[in-house]
Amino acid sequence: MTNEQKERLKKLTTCSISDAMDALGFPNGASNGIKATWNGCPAIVGEARTVRMGPAGETRGSGEPLYTTAFAAAKEGDILVIDHNGYQKISCFDGRFAKRAREHGIAAVVADGAVRDVDSYQKQKFPVYSKGHIIQGTNNNLMEYENNVMISFALVQVCPGDIVVGDGNGVLFLPARELERILYTAEKLVDEE
Repeated sequence: MTNEQKERLKKLTTCSISDAMDALGFPNGASNGIKATWNGCPAIVGEARTVRMGPAGETRGSGEPLYTTAFAAAKEGDILVIDHNGYQKISCFDGRFAKRAREHGIAAVVADGAVRDVDSYQKQKFPVYSKGHIIQGTNNNLMEYENNVMISFALVQVCPGDIVVGDGNGVLFLPARELERILYTAEKLVDEE
């Protein structure tokens, strides 16, 4: 995504972009039930850095803190997209991770599952969108399964580098290779309104 395309996306709502995707016959990229975690959370636009999470069991994680690999591979402005399979009994992201994410240039997080430390995100002014929030932390109950792979996020296929757009309406994923067509169509639809 170029800077010019990013600026054009910032002028559109997720609803306008979704309408363009429908008009072009693309699968719906809208993720159901994902919302900003705090009032005043800013709109987001960036490229997806994907992580698939799951429960730890007999097989444990690497021993490194969660998201170490994803953070290290991130580019400035990436959005961390966490496939937590909609799970809401254990948090998959918290305020400590938000601080580390920002230090690695990550612009925002979207999680298909529960997060915690919402007040911390607001204090840090760090945008986090999720399916919900909970008090229960990750402890040793969660591990990264894969990084930077295709994931299913709230029943939407998301590939590394796909475009993530979020606002008060929710979160939408756009296939990166079709960005210019979607942008052009969305702008045209808005002009015709």
